[in-house]
Amino acid sequence: MTSDPLLALRPWEAPEVTSWGRLPMNAVDRRSGALPLDGDWRFQLLPAPDAPVSDVWTSSYVPGVWTMQGTDDLPQYTNVRMPFAEYPPHSPAANPTGVYERAVDVPADWAGRRIVLQVGAAESVLLVHVDGRPAGVSKDSHLAAEFDLTGLVRAGERALVRLTVVKWSDASHIEDQDQWWHGGVTRSVLLYATDPLHLADVTVRAGRYGDLRVDCRVRDAGGTLPAGWYVSGELDGHLLTQDTEFDRANADDDRVSDFLGEARLLTDVPDVRTWNAETPELYDLTVRLHRADGGVADASRHRVGFRDVEIVERDLLVNGERVFVRGVNRHDFHPLTGRTVSPGDLRADLVLLKRFGFNAIRTAHYPGDPALYDLADELGLYVVDEADIESHDHAHEIADDPRYLNAFVDRVSRMVLRDKNHPSVIVWSLGNESDYGANHDAAAGWVC
Repeated sequence: MTSDPLLALRPWEAPEVTSWGRLPMNAVDRRSGALPLDGDWRFQLLPAPDAPVSDVWTSSYVPGVWTMQGTDDLPQYTNVRMPFAEYPPHSPAANPTGVYERAVDVPADWAGRRIVLQVGAAESVLLVHVDGRPAGVSKDSHLAAEFDLTGLVRAGERALVRLTVVKWSDASHIEDQDQWWHGGVTRSVLLYATDPLHLADVTVRAGRYGDLRVDCRVRDAGGTLPAGWYVSGELDGHLLTQDTEFDRANADDDRVSDFLGEARLLTDVPDVRTWNAETPELYDLTVRLHRADGGVADASRHRVGFRDVEIVERDLLVNGERVFVRGVNRHDFHPLTGRTVSPGDLRADLVLLKRFGFNAIRTAHYPGDPALYDLADELGLYVVDEADIESHDHAHEIADDPRYLNAFVDRVSRMVLRDKNHPSVIVWSLGNESDYGANHDAAAGWVC
């Protein structure tokens, strides 16, 4: 019997458990001021998640897959059939598990701040420990997971971060895309700090007539929002106005400054330049959270495209105009690095597609790297954003299996929460080749 509570939970065979200790998904940009943790990590590959960790370490590059970095666990390709015989939600006893470790020097000037670890993606189950203490669990091989480490690390001191990645799990049965199977930490890892009172989410609505609404959610790590704090925004240098009616409805009393964590900013842009795949016009938006003295406690930056998307009878309209989709399915794939694709390679892919007349991509069959959407916004590509759900081998059973209900809703909702502000995203997809059942209805209900 293991003494590690995360291993004792056996999350790799518990489809009802999609996460533990993971922060809610959001669309706040945290790249500015973050401490990147990419590079060589200490590494060892275990034969199973509950096998003991030895004293023998090699190294593995993050982001990357161990299946392409010289281990005995090689990439596998399957189409419909799972690469192991066990039925959902079980995984095989022989289950490659990568253990990554790295010492991190937490900046001294982060004292008193909220400290968060972001793991860009891990395939397929991620367990996080800091100095031997559990920090959290996450599933979904293609979306980031964030964990609040404030109570586990000290500013100005060194902390040992361990990422344990279990390759096969109950989640593998709904990640049965026809693709190469890999294992590893496939996207970038970073550490960042915020004020305890911080921007928890930003939702942008920008229509083709120039109307802009920005809904901001503010949270405090201690649960208390002090009086006098406020949110501001500017678009291409022009200040947005506060929706005081909305703020009063979300305040402790008549003083707008005593808001309960919700604020709305508005503006109308005259002679707006609309966004579409032919003319991908973008505006720079900055949202700031201010302390009572006016100082900036937090900020998030976004590229905004003004556009409307609707379906009228049999026509897909963007800004009221019928569009013809000339698109391709796209996997995260590189012949040397597997699932990990650099920003430069992503740009080269999309530039090539534009050059040959394509105007759309489908993120087959899972959400792509965040950089993909930034590039689609910039270059002008419509995106069908697809959730990380494909249960090809056991589609009929899983679509109505209540044990997987939470996983379906979790994967779809987190994709939408992350990518909702990108003008390039014109369609949400609930997944691929996963039959149809109550779990899809629940996920679609959340989106609607």
